[in-house]
Amino acid sequence: MNQYEITINPTITKKGMLNLFWDSICGGSIGFGTINLECDANLYFAASERVKILKAANPSEYLTGDAVCFEDVMTEVLRAGHSLKYADNYEDDVTSFDLNHLMRNFKNVEPHILEQFMSGDYDAVTTDSLLQCLLLGEITYC
Repeated sequence: MNQYEITINPTITKKGMLNLFWDSICGGSIGFGTINLECDANLYFAASERVKILKAANPSEYLTGDAVCFEDVMTEVLRAGHSLKYADNYEDDVTSFDLNHLMRNFKNVEPHILEQFMSGDYDAVTTDSLLQCLLLGEITYC
């Protein structure tokens, strides 16, 4: 099975979704910079501390070594069952989402995007498109 635990139907496990989310936010943008991820400061700090402990206990599980990166923290917030927020830079909308939201919207990810992830042949445009599907339900920004 691939690292994202995506099956042919397609379906995905929660662990696979967390891996997919982590890889996607490493791509650097959502909506080509139109959408920003946000997190409550207390949740961010607590997740950062958990990531430090997890990395010390299982260094081989993390690609980024000892450093705690934004992607690690945001993914840990979701793993812990909390919500993140995304905000549109051009509107006053701030929307909360959690891991269940991402799981529900997985059906909206276009097949060619999943194929690129599963083959390892993806780039920043692919990660951006995936995040738009997971957060917004469709590719809105081109």
